[in-house]
Amino acid sequence: MNGELHQLLLITALGNGFLIAGSDSAHPELEQHESLKIQFKNNHRSCGWREWLQEIRQQGGERIMLVSSSEPHSYWQTSGFAGGGRPIGVVVLGTGVNRVWTPSWQFDQRGSRQLWNVTYTEKELQTGSMDSRQFIPLEVCSSRLHQVLQGIGELADAIEESFWREKFFEPGLNILKGILPVPKMSFDLPAIYSEQASRMLNAAYKSWVFGGMGSWNDSPPYSAYQHQKEKEYEELTSQLYEALLGCVQSAVNSVIFQTG
Repeated sequence: MNGELHQLLLITALGNGFLIAGSDSAHPELEQHESLKIQFKNNHRSCGWREWLQEIRQQGGERIMLVSSSEPHSYWQTSGFAGGGRPIGVVVLGTGVNRVWTPSWQFDQRGSRQLWNVTYTEKELQTGSMDSRQFIPLEVCSSRLHQVLQGIGELADAIEESFWREKFFEPGLNILKGILPVPKMSFDLPAIYSEQASRMLNAAYKSWVFGGMGSWNDSPPYSAYQHQKEKEYEELTSQLYEALLGCVQSAVNSVIFQTG
């Protein structure tokens, strides 16, 4: 999973658990340590993760919603790199303010010291810039991902890249269908989330094949070219990226209308 998207999923899920049910929001990946510094910044001040959560609750925040750009574009090609992929952020619902928090990742290396500085900055949410009010049912997203995983698995076989079907697409499909037990994710979803939401997130994590060297973006494009299936590769890969992003967004946003 792309690290930036993973962190936004953490923020949305753990934040909603805290705002809806008072669940513990602490997580080592959101706390400052020797290789990571996270801050939330607006025109007034900057603060850390748990301080930010407390502050938005005091301001009337009731839910956190993951939003993404609505621009039609093939973002899958850059989705494995810092700053790449579809623009994405979080919106706090309940404050009466139409603002979005978007991340910026900066790598700082000084000698042997390596640090990621991650800053979430509050900005005005421009009309049309993010699908901020788009709610897609879990069933719709799950069905779409199911269809795409089947198609791209068949393509992997056709271009002699069956490894990807065997290790990623087929296991993701089986998790989605409930054939395989839902594996433990790298973070525990708060209890407010349904089993279906958890299954969708796990399927998306398992099926995420985008990155740099050694990813689905690396040798498979050349294999597709050798088998004269470049167009099919690009179409299905774009569909997979959109389906995966749609699934994770739908999953973490599925508690938006849940009462506390």
